[in-house]
Amino acid sequence: MKPKSPNKSLQATRDGRSSSASRFTLVDPACLSSGRSALPRMRNIASLLNIVCLFFFMACVTVAPCSDTLVTQPSRTTTYTNAPSQFCFPPRNGSFERDKVTEYDRQGLDVGIGYNDLKHRIAVTVFVYPISQRAPNDTLGGHFTTCKADVLTQHTGAQLISQEVVQISPAGVQHSGQHATFTYTETFWNQRQPLRSEVYLFTHGQRFVMYRATYPLDQQAVAEPAIRTFIAELAWP
Repeated sequence: MKPKSPNKSLQATRDGRSSSASRFTLVDPACLSSGRSALPRMRNIASLLNIVCLFFFMACVTVAPCSDTLVTQPSRTTTYTNAPSQFCFPPRNGSFERDKVTEYDRQGLDVGIGYNDLKHRIAVTVFVYPISQRAPNDTLGGHFTTCKADVLTQHTGAQLISQEVVQISPAGVQHSGQHATFTYTETFWNQRQPLRSEVYLFTHGQRFVMYRATYPLDQQAVAEPAIRTFIAELAWP
């Protein structure tokens, strides 16, 4: 049986929400391209082609109203490279398939890339963004404290159940970071259910690298090793 597709609020945002109802408002591209439109008569074929190209562009790129946020759906056969950071995001990584790419500024310095494991209902979002110049978010420890507070604030009833220092070695280079795990109950994958949500935070040069993972509580045994494999196999520049 084909796994049920997730709702558009599946991917977590960096401020701690797993809902799209935040400053990172996403518009589902499907709503721009589904259905049939009654196009007026065109005087020439060039005008018709212009309309077709416009609709094609709208189906692939979405701009959130009144913001610089740009949401794209790269080809599922090509690797997306974030030019400022040189991080590369393949269409597949382990059991995960890449979903949307969100650029939160016009320069592409602040990005989030979503991945889904549809079979096991696991959502992972990788965020790469500049380290702040202001305390407390100018250090790994200070920003990690902010991230934990955001999750606890944004999710009613959320509980911090563990935190630890972690080591990873993407591309064979060791990085030390922080890891926290939370539990709460929310609507996820089109149903309200108990969830686990994990935050991994690292630094790379002048950037933070954050992994946000969310999955149903009953998928913990599968999700935890799958997420660790995902992080280990996603190479850093």
